[in-house]
Amino acid sequence: MKKPSLLLSLLPVLLLIAVIVLGSFLFNGDMTEGPAQVALILAATVGSLIAIYALKVPWENIATPMVPIVVQELPIISEIRAVNMNMVMRNIEGRINLRP
Repeated sequence: MKKPSLLLSLLPVLLLIAVIVLGSFLFNGDMTEGPAQVALILAATVGSLIAIYALKVPWENIATPMVPIVVQELPIISEIRAVNMNMVMRNIEGRINLRP
C-alpha cells in the first residue's frame, strides 16, 4: 500500500463539495432528496477507486469493515423508508398536506 498525497486524499471531498454546489445551482437549492445522495455515492466511489487503483489497497480491506456497519444500520434504514412510504401514501390519499 502506498501513502496518499494530500491532493489525492482531498480529491473525493473536493468532488463532493463541487457536486453539491453544482446540484444546488441546478436544482435551485433543493438538495434534500436525490441529488445529495448521488453526490455522496459519487464521492465514495471515487474514494474507493483511488484506494484500489492508485494506492493498491485490496478490495477486501475496504469492504470488510463496511459489512458490519451496513448490517447494523439496515433496520434503521428500513424504518425510515417505511415511515417515508407511509407519509407518501397519506399524501396521495389527501390526509396530510406536505406543501403549504
